[in-house]
Amino acid sequence: MDKGFGFISPNDRSLEIFVHINEFRNRKRVPVIGDHVSYTVAIDAQARVQARGVLFQGEAWLGFVPIGHISAAVFISVYIVFSGLAIQRLHLSSYIPAVIVAWNFLVYLLYRNDKRAAEAGTQRVPENLLHFCALSGGWPAAWIAQFRLRHKSSKTRFMRLFYLTAFLNMAGLAYFALRP
Repeated sequence: MDKGFGFISPNDRSLEIFVHINEFRNRKRVPVIGDHVSYTVAIDAQARVQARGVLFQGEAWLGFVPIGHISAAVFISVYIVFSGLAIQRLHLSSYIPAVIVAWNFLVYLLYRNDKRAAEAGTQRVPENLLHFCALSGGWPAAWIAQFRLRHKSSKTRFMRLFYLTAFLNMAGLAYFALRP
C-alpha cells in the first residue's frame, strides 16, 4: 500500500482484487500484508473488479460513521444543545446560530486548504491558528475535516491539543448554558 493501492487475496484463493487506500473505512490505520479484511466487490467504470468499503477484521461500522466515531456525533450534538441553551440564557441574537454554522464552514475550508497545501508542498496554515479555530467553536468542523480529509488525525501531539481545545470550548459553553 506504499503507493496508495494494492491487492487483496481472497480466502478462496481466487484472483486478487484491486483495492485503493481510499476504500478503507478506518482512515487511521495503514493496512499491512497479512491483515484480514472484509469488503464489497464492485466493478469500476473500466469494468475492472475492485474492493469497496474495506473493513479490518473485528471492526464494525454504523452507516457512514465508524462506531469509534460515534463519540464525535455525541459531542457535536451536545455542543449544539449547549450552544442553544447558552444563546437562550444570555438572550443573544437569533443570528448567532447562523454565525456558528458559518464559522464551522470556514474552519472546514481552512482544514481543506491546509490539506491541499500539504499535498502541494506550499505554505501551510499554522497549527496555532487551527487550534484557535477549534477553541473558538470551530472544533466540530475541524473534527469532521480531520476524519473526512485524513488531515492531522494521525499527529498525536496535534490531536491531544485539539481535544483539549474542544474540551475547553465545551466547558465554556456548559458554564453559560447550565449556570443558574
